[in-house]
Amino acid sequence: MSETDIENRSRHFRVEQLGDGVFALLHQDDGWAIGNAGIVDLGESTLVFDTFMAVEAGIDLRTAAQELTGNPVGIVINSHYHNDHIWGNQAFDRQTDIISSSDTRALIETKGQEEYVWYMENSSTRFKEIRAQIEDEKDGEKKKELELSSSYYEGLMATLPGLSIRLPNITFKSRMRIHGAKRDVDLITYKNGHTGSDTILYLPGEGILFLADLLFVDSHPYLADGDPVHLKVTLDEIGTFEGDVLIPGHGPPGSKNDLSLLRHYIDHCEQAADSLLDEEDAATQIADLAIPDPYMAWAFANFYPMNIRCLLSARES
Repeated sequence: MSETDIENRSRHFRVEQLGDGVFALLHQDDGWAIGNAGIVDLGESTLVFDTFMAVEAGIDLRTAAQELTGNPVGIVINSHYHNDHIWGNQAFDRQTDIISSSDTRALIETKGQEEYVWYMENSSTRFKEIRAQIEDEKDGEKKKELELSSSYYEGLMATLPGLSIRLPNITFKSRMRIHGAKRDVDLITYKNGHTGSDTILYLPGEGILFLADLLFVDSHPYLADGDPVHLKVTLDEIGTFEGDVLIPGHGPPGSKNDLSLLRHYIDHCEQAADSLLDEEDAATQIADLAIPDPYMAWAFANFYPMNIRCLLSARES
């Protein structure tokens, strides 16, 4: 079955082939995948990297993986604990092993559970608020951003009633190699970058890296759950890997240039936060900040003031 056939069966993602038996599944703006995922043919079984947010999108992912490779999904990797990368776990049967770092599993049970409770209590209200904002918004770009948020909460409301969060059943500490009949792949975990624990998938034979939310391309990153200092060190280390096909957690496929661009973005946000230290009206100034030209067209524009606010708060504490 071709990539086009798969795409026509799901509104949640599009498929991009990266190599023989290697595919990126990229979130569609009006779908419920929310993040990106990966499919890798190991030879006798198939590996899936991240499982989207909505179970419906996860089911389409499982179907795509089996039909694109001709093999059942034997392994699922959870890169980190955020819901847009793991709630699709439920779509995979109990014969499929789910692997994460031990820290990520612990975070799913703690911070992830707290977020689950919040979304259960607030998703319907937030969806209605966003739809009302869309009706009143005249700016086309702001309306587009609101539509992205609307899709997110719409997917949450569709998923939450029947959601049973499935935990990883295999964990590792920092690094793990998976040997397949067709190729070997490496799992490498970094601490305190995007979250307390973030795992990447590296295909050394092809020079392809699935980076999850350690990289955002053409999108403002989410810095609230990590440490920008650690994140910049991690980006520098990833830049030393062989290969230049980088699949982000959000946005289109990128290259090592996107690592540098993200690093510059973090530097900019840190400098903006530093300039606002001791300012009594810092909150107002942050709200009024214009997004610089290099990042003006990026998705998730609402993350820009939030990132600076979080960095400022960390400096003040």
